[in-house]
Amino acid sequence: EPEGLFSKFIYNVVEVGKTSYIKRVIALPGEHIQIKDGKVYINGEELKEEYLPEGTITDSMAVDGLGSGQFLDLIVPEGTVFVMGDNRDHSADSRRFGCIPYEKIEGKVVLRFWPLNAFGKVQ
Repeated sequence: EPEGLFSKFIYNVVEVGKTSYIKRVIALPGEHIQIKDGKVYINGEELKEEYLPEGTITDSMAVDGLGSGQFLDLIVPEGTVFVMGDNRDHSADSRRFGCIPYEKIEGKVVLRFWPLNAFGKVQ
């Protein structure tokens, strides 16, 4: 975390030198998440993901050559969330690096502006 008002502005607002990810929260603390047979299950029930393109398969296969997912069947620990990207075949997410602590969450996406044909409120 940078020191000084100007450095904090550059890092947190302009985001120079910072890496941020936009992911969808899939499971909350205490929930049992399983990824199997191309689908996501929360507490044994299939998660309905209408926001994904039809035919999307969620699996543990290599993500952009980064290796297979390690976190495919777990109970989300307290103080964390399980996240995944909507572009499942090319998303480094909780399947690979595990759950995200609350204090690492920076905001909530409410509006999509790109691509222009998908401009609007995010589900």
